[in-house]
This record gives sequence, structure tokens and C-alpha cells, in this order.
Amino acid sequence: MVPQAAMIRVPDGQSVSLADRQYLRRPSPTDPWVPAIEMTLGDPPEVPDLEAAVSKALCAAPRFSSTMVGGGRRLRWEPGDRLGAIDAVGDEGEDEWRSRVIDRMFGADDFPLRVSVMGSLILVAWRHAVSDAAGGVGFCSLLCRALHGETIPEPELDAHRRTTRRVWQAAATPSALGAFASKVRSFGAEPHAELEAVRPVGPESVARIARVSPPSPRPGVGFTGRVVAASVAACREVMPDGSPVTVLLPVNLRPDEKWFPAGNFVGNVEIAFGSVPDPSSATAEVERSRGPERYSAWWASAVREALPAGLGRRGESETGRLERSVVVNNLGRVDAGLFPGCESVVFHGPTAVDFPSISLVGLDDEVSLCVRVRVHQGGADVASEILDLVMDDLSARAD
Repeated sequence: MVPQAAMIRVPDGQSVSLADRQYLRRPSPTDPWVPAIEMTLGDPPEVPDLEAAVSKALCAAPRFSSTMVGGGRRLRWEPGDRLGAIDAVGDEGEDEWRSRVIDRMFGADDFPLRVSVMGSLILVAWRHAVSDAAGGVGFCSLLCRALHGETIPEPELDAHRRTTRRVWQAAATPSALGAFASKVRSFGAEPHAELEAVRPVGPESVARIARVSPPSPRPGVGFTGRVVAASVAACREVMPDGSPVTVLLPVNLRPDEKWFPAGNFVGNVEIAFGSVPDPSSATAEVERSRGPERYSAWWASAVREALPAGLGRRGESETGRLERSVVVNNLGRVDAGLFPGCESVVFHGPTAVDFPSISLVGLDDEVSLCVRVRVHQGGADVASEILDLVMDDLSARAD
């Protein structure tokens, strides 16, 4: 069982985890830290139907309408009902549309959810303190099911608290820690050099998206490993000569990758390669690691103890932190039955000032890769170059 120190409980509101607090402190005008999920529907939705579906989804997942109130140990989530009109877009370009929705931080008084529609595309973005990306999948599933005409039951009064407790208890088992460790054995990098800034630093980013059916992996080489290795190689290609690459690898801690919208359960591990990874095997000698962030000291210690020998030490640069060059998010495979009427799903992982983000999510047998690069790092040109290199590498391995 997770110690009480890992979770703050209050009698009159939803619990606020220490991870929630960390995400609450993270955002800034140049680093808004907003995750988003983009869905392509077979038929363009009518705005009134979408508004009704969002309302039903919020009734079933009130955390996505919640804001933090109080302070100290009495800080708690309280659901609200101030969702504004759905943002319906006409002729706006996709790049500008995505950036406007995603690359803007949520203010203290803002409703923590944004829903925008452009033709058959629906973009759902939310304040990261409310939920991680896996919870966002759960919310978007509720939205699609409601839009498809399914009855969405309202949760029991204490359902969120019980679900949260179950997730933490399951995530703290030896088998879960072992699974966490196995995912990070093969990935990492060396201290980094930033992509060259070509204009003043800002939050605006550009996304480039590709869809692929992953080939059957060879033993010991998963598709995620190949993408990580290919991403490292791609970033080396577009960065200044001789610049090594650091990978930040988020790992889903939810048991069996459950998609219920129940808060923040994803941790990040930064790992150092002693050598560049080989995409044919997705392995390399691990040099050092720092991991996981946004958890209690107890949780971080437990995960470090479960990692292979040599991992878990703080590998910091001369600036006092292990700097990053690329983040690779993998949400895993989602059953298409959870997204009725949806043809594809894209996850827009949060970017940061100093590295691009490469995100994966599968809808049945199709995997969407999304590369997001800040405008000051080169924007569309760099995003397209990284995506082309990754796709070329994956295609060559499949032949």
C-alpha cells in the first residue's frame, strides 16, 4: 500500500496528489505544459451535439472541470460548471489552430479544459495538473461515446477517491516496479546541446504527424524502442555537429494501461547512454540516469531500487541538471471500441523550451507519430526533418 505521505487526503473534496502539485507549479508563459488529444471523426460533428457530449463527459469525469481551492493540507479539487462555448474554427490553418489551443497556459481562474473543432477534427486540451495523458484518453473516450449516443453513467460520489487509491496501490507492487524498470533498460543519452534558437523564445510550436502500422517486432525489440532509437539518431542529425542527445522517457504507471480519467500517474525517467542506440536492436550501454519526477520521495526511492544496477543515480551536467534534447511519449494501444466514430487519434505531448516532443498512440493497429517543435527551434522545418528521418528509419527496418 502506498504510504499516506504519497497522497494528501481531505474530507470535503477530491484528493490532491503531490504529482498534481508539481504539475500545478510547472507552467509559465513560455512553457505552458498543456497536453492535448486530437481526434479525426468519420463525420464532422455538429457543435450543439459536441457541446452536449462534452457536458455528459464532464458529469462522468468531474476532475476535468475542477480547479484547486484552499491551501496547504486543505488544498483540494472542487468541480466547476463554467465551460464556455465550444471553439468552432472555420478556415484557420491547422498549424495555427493547434498552436492557439495547445501553446497557451491556463490561468488560475481559467476553466481547465479546452475543446475546439475544425471540420472533422476535434482537439481537446487540458491543464496538466488536472490529469496526465492517459487520463485524457479516458476523458476523450467518454466524449466519443457520448457523441456516438451511448449512455454515460454519472460517477458515484466517492468514485474518484476509490479509483485513485486502487491505481496507486496497483502501481506500487513489485511487478509494476519491475515492468517500469524493464521499459528503461535500453533507452538513454548523454548531456545535450540545444537545437539552435532561430528567433526569440516563445511557446508557439508546430506539429507534424504521420501514421504507420508497426511491423511485427523481432524478439526483444519493441516498436517503442525502435522509435526511441530512431528519434535519437534523427535529433543527432538535425542538431549541431557532435551534439549528443538526452532522452526523457515518460512511463505510464497505470495498471494494465487503464484509461479512466483519474489524475496524474505518469513519471519521467532521464537516462544516459554510454553509446548511441542502434535502431536495429534498440539497445545501448546505459551510462547514467535520473528518474522519476513528480512523485513523493518514497515513490522515487522505490522505483530507483527496482531499476537495473547503475541506474537511478542523479546524472547532472555542469549546470546542475541532466539536460534534455528529446522527449518520447508512448501512450500505447487504445481499443477502437473506446473511440466509436473516430478514425484516428493523435497525442500532442507537451513541449518544453529546450527540446522537441515525439509522441505515439495507437488506435487498434495504426500508430500515430506526432513531432512537435517550438518555432524558435526551427518549427515546421525541423519537425518535418525529424519526422522524415524517423519514418525512413522505421521503413528501412520493416523492409
